[in-house]
Amino acid sequence: MPDNEGFPKVKESISRALIRVLKKLKTPVPDIGILIFDSHKVELIIRHYVVRNVFWELAFTVYKAIKKTFSGHQIQAARCEGEKMRTIGE
Repeated sequence: MPDNEGFPKVKESISRALIRVLKKLKTPVPDIGILIFDSHKVELIIRHYVVRNVFWELAFTVYKAIKKTFSGHQIQAARCEGEKMRTIGE
């Protein structure tokens, strides 16, 4: 997550993407938080709960939905340490 991006905006964007993907799963509510905050990066953690036999299928669907919502809300991200921020494509 870029330093100049507000966490509430990012969290809300991710939450909305998860609601669309996890529409049948009402509880527990997914956790979205900051895992690492240091001088080089802000790393997010997203814990969504799913039924065991569809974990990987749903995990990849969630990742795609988050990437799409970042693109739609112009939330940028660095690919690796030291790289410039880039717009995330759909």
